[in-house]
Amino acid sequence: MARKAGATSDTITAANDKVEKEVARRKRTVRSFPAAPFEDSIDFVKSMFEFGSGEAVRRLSLFDHIGKSPDSGASRMLVTNANKYGLIKGNYASETLELTQDGVRTVDPQIPARDQLRAKIKLSIEDIEIFAKLHERLLAGPYQRRPL
Repeated sequence: MARKAGATSDTITAANDKVEKEVARRKRTVRSFPAAPFEDSIDFVKSMFEFGSGEAVRRLSLFDHIGKSPDSGASRMLVTNANKYGLIKGNYASETLELTQDGVRTVDPQIPARDQLRAKIKLSIEDIEIFAKLHERLLAGPYQRRPL
């Protein structure tokens, strides 16, 4: 019996050591680019534009309007990604969220469709370094622009 108890404590110690190593190994991933598709951020910004008519809005009121919890992980990611795309000013802890000029350009129905598309391309590709480099690499490779 005593031998089994010693073996069990060795197993527990080994398991604890394994867990400590795993926890020490894990680190937060910091991305210099948004972690979600641009369309998700556009949908959020459209809701924001409709609610606030292009003006700054209270974050809590906005999430109440769209029926989401302002403190959920998904809501935080919406705000973070919209900010990384350059669509809004503010973060998930801000009292208010405000659309940038380019953010307004992407969703305002009074802006011509061509200008909206230009603003979307600028924000989703050109302003994010890693996406811009990928875009340039694709244009230089077998996916070159064809003459019209």
